Amino acid sequence: MAKFITTTAVSHNIESLIKGSIHYTILVAPYMNIHKRLRKVIEQKLSETNIIFVVVCRRDTLKKYDLMWFESQKKIHIINCDNLHAKCYLNEKVAIITSMNLFEYSAVNNVEFGLLLSKEDDNVNYREIYKECLLLIPESDEVKKRLPILNSLFFLTAKELEELFNIP
Repeated sequence: MAKFITTTAVSHNIESLIKGSIHYTILVAPYMNIHKRLRKVIEQKLSETNIIFVVVCRRDTLKKYDLMWFESQKKIHIINCDNLHAKCYLNEKVAIITSMNLFEYSAVNNVEFGLLLSKEDDNVNYREIYKECLLLIPESDEVKKRLPILNSLFFLTAKELEELFNIP
């Protein structure tokens, strides 16, 4: 079941989502200006793991400094989407749908709302969110080939796996 969250919880859960990622992180927001703390969290995650890290944004809205930082992180795949307005952040366990862009200003000054849902508790909606995020990545992009396929065992919940394999 989805949980309603507001500004501070949105920020906290985005950071937790990145820290807790094992296989992939997908950040979707038209406008990004990642603050120092979140940059450190991302850099640490990228240095510790071989995670697939995808950023979907309006590339032309990135300030030069932010674009240079993203490009300096060799493991981050930047996808441009000119007409993007959605804000969604997900890893293999949870998804956040929110009004908040990845701007420090938004996290500090704006009133933001969002929904946090887990793959385990709401697999149907999680899969739909993941599928929509995949649609933002061009077929020709090599990162798309590395992301899990929707019909794989990867997307089954623990309960579904137990039922599939008749585990009591």
